Formats: sequence, structure tokens, C-alpha cells
Amino acid sequence: MTRLLLPFSLLLLFSCQDKKPAPCCPPSPKNDLTYFTDFEGLKGFVPRQTITTIDAHSGNYAGQVNQFAEFGPTMDIHFEEVPAKEKAVKKVQVSAWFKFPKDTAQKAELIVNGYRRYSGENFLYEGIKLKEANEKTTDKGWKKHTQTFDLDTNFKDGNALKIYLWNPEKKGTAWMDDLEVEFLE
Repeated sequence: MTRLLLPFSLLLLFSCQDKKPAPCCPPSPKNDLTYFTDFEGLKGFVPRQTITTIDAHSGNYAGQVNQFAEFGPTMDIHFEEVPAKEKAVKKVQVSAWFKFPKDTAQKAELIVNGYRRYSGENFLYEGIKLKEANEKTTDKGWKKHTQTFDLDTNFKDGNALKIYLWNPEKKGTAWMDDLEVEFLE
């Protein structure tokens, strides 16, 4: 009995050590004001229908919306978690790669929503229409779009930013990959 107790005790000790969960979208190596996701690390943590292996700009996974999922995976950044939050952040630049059939592009958007977490009040709510994505196009039909948004002048702790793909008519399929969000001074 004591032979079984020792290995079990060691297993319990090491499995219960204080481990910090990995953030959804950690800052990329570019700088401490940039968040990036290529959806590779999100598999299993969001509704299945919003992550796909059918098509991807890079890697094997991409976010998607379709007739079953009106809203795609969401990047939710709480400002107090931004490593360089003491800097005077005035704008946010959002870029991503999109792929979509023409019928989906008429209404699908990438939503950028700045909100006050405690009151729910929005200070930014804008959409990037996928049909306007034309910055760069790959031979596989992926289109890049980058857009800069002004932030509330007192963007501070208690405020957050959500970025997600939205397909309001739930028609067709649209994909998003390599989402990058950069806070600008």
C-alpha cells in the first residue's frame, strides 16, 4: 500500500503546482504592443465550427464563419494585460488575411469593438467589410486588409478590445487567418 501511495503523492504534488494559463493571443515578437494569432493554438478551445482545416493562409488552421456559425473566434484584449500599457496608446491597427466567396463578402465583416468592461459601454464599434479587403492577394485567393482605428483618448484599465469575424446573414463561408492587432502611440 505504501508503494502505491508514494508515486501517487508525487504525481499529485507536481500536477497541482501553480501554473499560469497561457493567454489566448500572446504578444508577438514584433514588439510589446502587438497581438497575433494564426489560430494554430486555439484548436479545442473555441466552438469547433469556428476553427477549420479546410483552408488556411498559413499553417493548418483558420477562423471561419458559415451557415452554422454567425460569429467567428474572438480575440479579446483587456488593456490592463497589455505589457506596455503605460505608453500613450491612441490608435489600434488591425490586419488579417481573408478568403471568401463573392456571395459571403457582401455582408461579412471583421468587427473591432472597444468597450468598457464594467459598464458595457462601447467607445469603438466599427467593421471592416470583407469585400474591401484588397491590400494584397495570394494565388490561392487570400486577401489582406489593414485598417487603423482611433481609440478613446482615455483607453485605460477596465477597457478592452474585441476583434471577431461576423457573418450576419449566415450565408456562405468566410475564412480569416493571421490576425494581428497593434496598439499605436
